Amino acid sequence: MAGIGFRLKKALEADTYTGVLKGYLFGSVISSGPWIFTIVCLAVIQLFASRFLTIEEADIFTTIITYTFAFSLLFFGCMDMVITRYLADKLFLKESRVIFTSFLSIWGVVLFFQTAVGVILYSFCDFPLSFRFASLILYIAMSSIWLVMIFLSATKNYVFIAQAFLVGAIISSLCAIEFSRNYGISGAMAGMALGQFTILALLIWRIYKEFGFYPFFSNEIFSYYQKFSSLMWIGFLYNGALWGDKILFWFLGPSLRLSGIFYNDELYGAALYLSYLTMIPALTIFLVKIETSFYIAFRAYYQAVQNKKGFQELLAIKEELVGSLRKSAQPLIVFQSGLSFCCIVFAPHILNFFKLRQELLAIFQLGILGVFLQVMVVMMGIIILYFNGIKKAIILNFVFFSTNVVLTLITLKLGFPFYGYGFLISSLISFCLAYILLNKQIEDFDYETFMYQPIVSPNIYKIQALEPLERAQLRENS
Repeated sequence: MAGIGFRLKKALEADTYTGVLKGYLFGSVISSGPWIFTIVCLAVIQLFASRFLTIEEADIFTTIITYTFAFSLLFFGCMDMVITRYLADKLFLKESRVIFTSFLSIWGVVLFFQTAVGVILYSFCDFPLSFRFASLILYIAMSSIWLVMIFLSATKNYVFIAQAFLVGAIISSLCAIEFSRNYGISGAMAGMALGQFTILALLIWRIYKEFGFYPFFSNEIFSYYQKFSSLMWIGFLYNGALWGDKILFWFLGPSLRLSGIFYNDELYGAALYLSYLTMIPALTIFLVKIETSFYIAFRAYYQAVQNKKGFQELLAIKEELVGSLRKSAQPLIVFQSGLSFCCIVFAPHILNFFKLRQELLAIFQLGILGVFLQVMVVMMGIIILYFNGIKKAIILNFVFFSTNVVLTLITLKLGFPFYGYGFLISSLISFCLAYILLNKQIEDFDYETFMYQPIVSPNIYKIQALEPLERAQLRENS
């Protein structure tokens, strides 16, 4: 994502209001596009389609969207980090022309796996068959969009990405409203699915347009799941932690059972989903400002290593790297702190605007504090992974997952006045641990750079310069 961040940063360097607005607008779409436009679509659909849907149907519609996000992320979380590593290696080896072909190979696996999950998910409910089919299509489309977003990190046209999400959101809203007029809740879900598939088709076309089709098939990606199995745990544990407390409230909390495993949580979940909106500005700033500045210093250090610079010079560059990270992080912390404070102060008005009950005030305010800590955990985790601190990232996400689950179970036992404290305390524990692990990683990364590297053949650099087929032939001959 740093590659897109560099291009967005150029808009900010124009030093005009238009440039700043464009930079952060596109940054927010790229970092949180599916999330932002889905929320907008839900708001528009619920506003205009309410005359065609009953209150119960509107609750079912919203619940299915929430489940689609939750389960598609939970199961795709086992794949995304490994796929990201595979794509990074392809770009490093300058094998960009196999990217689209690799995407198709991986997409086939994602389609098969997520379709099976979706079929199981909607088999244990008594919703109309047409509604379940439209929901399955939406689930497949959203799962595919998560995959496409990984490959879009290698593209250059971020404006098209934003436009694709905008077009899809408009189609989702208009079609859902119009179809609900004649076909009720099934029509609304079909319209939503149609808009998401439009987004998917446009983004896939963008990948093809940029990289083209190269008739080459390799099962190399599947070997990555064995080679980098630890990355699967990072993705699964993080998404499990992200949704663990919400899922517990579905099945064990004061939620309404709609059908099968589908529950509508109008208390805890509604307040927490709203509090997560405060994360979007921080993710945008991280993409546009912090990650790009850090990446420049990060690359400078390893280029100095490759150029065989002296130890004192490497230590000086390391100090610049740490200084760059701290300097760029300070404005984000100040901004996010101010945003969280304002949201907490004006929380009653925010709840009124979104038509949520005032009894959710405490949960919403606790959620804002928890999200503030969580976004810091996410960013520190990304920096740890830059230094290849995979074991530390697994420990961090495991602690986040386990504490969130255990503390949520405790708060469920204690009752409504304690709702939200489990998520907040879990985020606080994870924040403290992430800070300790990041400091340890930065302190030791120069040692690990030299001591943990494998001994390789001098011909490895020649091998890296070859195309995939040529490298395969070279391996066979050797």
